Amino acid sequence: RDLGKLDEATALIRHIVEVQRRTLAADDPGRGSPLFNLSTFQAENGDHAAALETADELLALRRKVLPPTHADIARALGRKAQSLQEVGRAAEALALRPEAVAILRAQAQPDQSQLAQELNNWGVNCYRLGDLDGAAQHIAEALALWQTILPTDHTFVLTARGSLAALATNRGRLADGEAQLRLVLAARATATARDGDSMQSTSGWLFSQSALIANLRYQGRAAEALDLAHAAIARVDQFYPMPAIERSTARGDLAAVLADLGDCAQAEPIAQSALADARALAPAGLLEGAHASQILGVCALARKDFAAAQTAFRDAVAG
Repeated sequence: RDLGKLDEATALIRHIVEVQRRTLAADDPGRGSPLFNLSTFQAENGDHAAALETADELLALRRKVLPPTHADIARALGRKAQSLQEVGRAAEALALRPEAVAILRAQAQPDQSQLAQELNNWGVNCYRLGDLDGAAQHIAEALALWQTILPTDHTFVLTARGSLAALATNRGRLADGEAQLRLVLAARATATARDGDSMQSTSGWLFSQSALIANLRYQGRAAEALDLAHAAIARVDQFYPMPAIERSTARGDLAAVLADLGDCAQAEPIAQSALADARALAPAGLLEGAHASQILGVCALARKDFAAAQTAFRDAVAG
């Protein structure tokens, strides 16, 4: 698996599980770990229905042979909940989350990493069901735990902060979202200073930079966002000289800021460049292309070219 041979790993674990089904008692505790691994690998391969079936077997076994507060039951609950969520049964998944977290909290020495992961998954589950307040609460709890055991630039910490920023923005708490994004960008800057820049670090940085630009635009602070947008293009172009999602994103952000400032003369050619990159990457660039088309539509309206505006907005909707 660690060598990228997930199919081979899954086949091997499946063989072990089948051998154990034939040779061990149905309630033999030794069957638990292979079942957990098989469900995990099936999920990573995108076979969520099979992962759910395996997780059901795992949870039934864990409940039969372990005390009700054993941490392995929490892990089995979490595994089943993830599979339920992936097959579109988010409400059923949500019903399992509180028990999993309660069991992990009750341990004499709680596994902080596992607890944080389950809290984060609970938050994502809430988000998928439209409960933004619940999502923010549980992801914030996960972040608080991760901060005690992980460096500030760890992927889990950055992702949780980014999620909290998006949730704050979606709930109209723009200042809170801005604060989280600035913390993310500060951590990324520290990591870049330590490790050097690269395509991967630039891509991650741009995701956060783009979110901050959007946040400032929503706050009516396009003039501040302009410098950030120019900085994004300058950094991205060092690593992405050819069409790339990153190039399209950075150009789309700059075009949007310029349009906000009423400078459609500059915004339009930049949006056209963003659209060209996005179309060259189709279907991967559909979202970026739709954003660029929307900007072109706004600029066409500003110059009262209603036919061009209609075409651009249709392109945006189609994207």
